[in-house]
Amino acid sequence: MHEPLRKWGTFVLIACALGLALGAISPELRALGRQVNAVFRALDNLSLPDNLPEIEAKLKEADSLIEKVRAMDPEYAEIGVWENKSRGWKKQIAMVKPAAGGGSSTSGSTATSGSPGSSASPSGASVSGGLSKEEVKADWQAFCDYFESFETKYKAIFNHNGEVMYSENTLSDTLAKLEQLRRADVPEARKRLEAFGAKYGRDTDTIDRKLFELTPENTRKGHYDPENQRPDCSAGQDYRDLERMLKLVNEGPVNQAAGILKQVQLEMKNTAQKSESQLARHAEQLDAAHRLDPNNAAVNEQLAAIQKSRAGIKAAAAEQLKTAKFPSNSSSFAGPGSTGTLTAAAIRYFNEVYPKEKAIAASVAGNWVSTKKNILGQTIQWGLPVYIASIQNNSKEICRVFKMTVLAAEGNNPPKAPPFVDHWTGDSYQMLIANVPK
Repeated sequence: MHEPLRKWGTFVLIACALGLALGAISPELRALGRQVNAVFRALDNLSLPDNLPEIEAKLKEADSLIEKVRAMDPEYAEIGVWENKSRGWKKQIAMVKPAAGGGSSTSGSTATSGSPGSSASPSGASVSGGLSKEEVKADWQAFCDYFESFETKYKAIFNHNGEVMYSENTLSDTLAKLEQLRRADVPEARKRLEAFGAKYGRDTDTIDRKLFELTPENTRKGHYDPENQRPDCSAGQDYRDLERMLKLVNEGPVNQAAGILKQVQLEMKNTAQKSESQLARHAEQLDAAHRLDPNNAAVNEQLAAIQKSRAGIKAAAAEQLKTAKFPSNSSSFAGPGSTGTLTAAAIRYFNEVYPKEKAIAASVAGNWVSTKKNILGQTIQWGLPVYIASIQNNSKEICRVFKMTVLAAEGNNPPKAPPFVDHWTGDSYQMLIANVPK
């Protein structure tokens, strides 16, 4: 009888969960995602080589949309799926384009996959510019392997947006890794790009097409024969991504420092009263920005201004600390109980509740107050307002003074007397222990 209800309840929970998940994605981002999927659906209805120009146009549209999605949300779940689809299409294009285009894009090429006899080219035969198929494959694999090793080092420092990943405790180590990357790895990466680009082209499509042209299959052997196997990576895409990473190695920290400055200035503009803790946080943020980009003069100026404000706040706090006094017992206290007995009981209660602190003084701040009533409006608990000076963290110089209400026991005829069983805590301030009355 209850089974349909349970099924319906499960359906509602799933629907709600999906609704929450979708709600986290902006409508603009969802619309872009639908456009990308629509482009790939259109590609699935096209065939090579009959629709080559249309397929290339669609792929460019898809890549452009993917980059827009990445700019809005680098962690968008479908980006990896789309890029794999794009890579697959580009590999197919590279295999058929020489035949469709009527020749190789390699200047001086003596044999291509679209030339007579090229598909039967033995592995050691020259296919272009004195290069053999095996040499081309070796270059291809070596470039992909190098890209993977550089990417590993890069991703240990940068996120998808080209921002340095750090915390307060890891910034120094991360910047040391960045310096090592810039000093040792970036020059080598640029050499690799230059050498590989000079041989095979400098954009994704050209590189992948040329590599496929220079490694034609030997039709006398099977598709899975080692001679007909190519590296399982897109050197063209790796070339593009390596260029992007090299650009971000230099520009990423600079842009990040500027972004930190902008955020700090915005927060300060929107906060009328700046506390010491807020200024300390901003100083920490700007110090990181300065270390990311020491040449940003605006960061240095803002940091200096904040440090000046902090110094002023600290000086005022130090003066206030020296002049702060511990309140004496209220002159209007009407009892019952003596101030000496009540304050001693308050100190005992405080030290029992906060064993890691030490109450060194107490005073009665006012008369007993009703702190709890029954449904008839009758008081069933009384509280006593007090000040208590407490030493925290074994401090030798400074204590904190709390305004508290210590609560007596409950009852139909509640006492205005210790022992105290609970408390309310109000404001507090600091003062010198030396100025607390003995």
